[in-house]
Amino acid sequence: VIVAGCGIHNGGDLASKHDGVHSFFIGKNAKVKYVEKHYGYGDGKGEKIMNPVTVIEMGENSYFEMETAQIRGVDSTNRKTIAKLADGATLIVGEKLLTHGTQKAITEFEIDLYGEKSSAHVVSRSVAQDESYQEFISRVYGNNECNGHTECDAIVMNINDFVQGMSHEDALALFRQYDVFEFLDDTFEVLHTQDIMYIIETIDRYIKSRRRRK
Repeated sequence: VIVAGCGIHNGGDLASKHDGVHSFFIGKNAKVKYVEKHYGYGDGKGEKIMNPVTVIEMGENSYFEMETAQIRGVDSTNRKTIAKLADGATLIVGEKLLTHGTQKAITEFEIDLYGEKSSAHVVSRSVAQDESYQEFISRVYGNNECNGHTECDAIVMNINDFVQGMSHEDALALFRQYDVFEFLDDTFEVLHTQDIMYIIETIDRYIKSRRRRK
């Protein structure tokens, strides 16, 4: 298991940028899990930018599982994942993404299934708030007898729909106080198929229950 946490801080007026390339060479019959989280913070006006690239080359009958999460605070990100799979190799990718305000996030997957009976399973779960922008690009090329699956499920919401009469800053403070973003992440499988009113009512019940416990 490999765990990486990438944080970027900006307390000034100019942009702070972090670009990284992570390369994995998975040998025959090897099994690897990679967990990566991105987070941006700081009260400066400058942008917090992250543009990571992940390169994966998988040997025969190998297994690679990748979990990525962009928690909050990153103003702009362009993430790219490139993978090549040999015979019998299996790739599992789970992506979680949250944007708010005017943030922009692009994630791109390019996977080549060269090997016989190789397989790839790519799932993206995302929440886009306010005027933020997200773009999901996934290309899985089957070059042999293989199996590929890719999907992107998203919740599009505006905090102001939930907190009438509150400023945007107060609404964010309320969500942070009661861990609403973590709650949305944990309940994504249920909520992403519902309409916005159902989501708002669910958040309202959650906050009220947290207040009662306190």
